[in-house]
Amino acid sequence: MVGDDVSLEGLEQELEDCKADELVANILSKGTKSRDYTKDVENNLRQSELESIEAEICSISSDIKILQEKSMGMGLKLKNRKVNEEYMRTLEILSKKIKFIESDAMVKTSKALNDVQPELEKLRQKAVSKEPLHGRFGGLLFKNSNVGLILLCGR
Repeated sequence: MVGDDVSLEGLEQELEDCKADELVANILSKGTKSRDYTKDVENNLRQSELESIEAEICSISSDIKILQEKSMGMGLKLKNRKVNEEYMRTLEILSKKIKFIESDAMVKTSKALNDVQPELEKLRQKAVSKEPLHGRFGGLLFKNSNVGLILLCGR
């Protein structure tokens, strides 16, 4: 025993075991110091870890892009759904107005209906072709007072 906390007992046996170890013998035969070899192993390990982390980051980045695309798709579907709901409400309004005109005897005989009839037919055709109508109603209310009055009465 050399010191209080350092024991050299068994050191010679470990050295003999190292001589017999093929890897250690190969390293020493090339003239490489064990300390240099250890540093090379550590550097290679760090490089491998960095490459692994980089690959993981690329994978996460790819996942984020996929999620962003899905999110944009869902946003577009939601927007389209809102447009479709608005379109359906507009169709319901048009349907009520047409039913009002067809059911009210006074309106059927009015001169204002002659002014409105071509516009209503255009709106009906637009509805069949599934083009947005909601902009057309707003314009009708202010363009022609007869048309506006009949359309307002049907609400």
